[in-house]
Amino acid sequence: MTTRRSLALWVLVAASPGCDERCDLDQEVADLAGPDAVDCGSADGEHGKEAWACAIDAFEAKEAFRVSWTTQGVDSTSTYVLVSDGEKMWKLAQDDYEKNGDIDGWDCVSPYVTDGKVDPKANELLDYPSIACERLDPDGNHYQVCGTFSGGDPEPLAFDP
Repeated sequence: MTTRRSLALWVLVAASPGCDERCDLDQEVADLAGPDAVDCGSADGEHGKEAWACAIDAFEAKEAFRVSWTTQGVDSTSTYVLVSDGEKMWKLAQDDYEKNGDIDGWDCVSPYVTDGKVDPKANELLDYPSIACERLDPDGNHYQVCGTFSGGDPEPLAFDP
């Protein structure tokens, strides 16, 4: 009897949502952009110019798209995605240091095509245009797109695109 009860409890816990589940950045992006979004790929390294050109084409045509890039920190890698449904644009971020891969997000307010002198991922100079946001909202905060907040000030806002 004890074995059966223990097994049933284990099955219930293992099948419960939120039990060591990692947030899925690709799924969150797909949900925001929609099924017809153009995947412009990664803007890292030698593919940066092509990825940003793809994103700019979609942005100017008011089409849904996604473009991503990574930054390397001291102890983790952060992945960023600029995603648009053709009308609205968001910037999402996921740090691989986090246990469940929490996803933070911001509204990209007044997006624009840069003149090729600003890299939206690191504020460095580029030799090709990209897309930047005039500002990110909520100002001084972020949305908790997926995962749980573990301290800090201010508390993040619920994400409701």
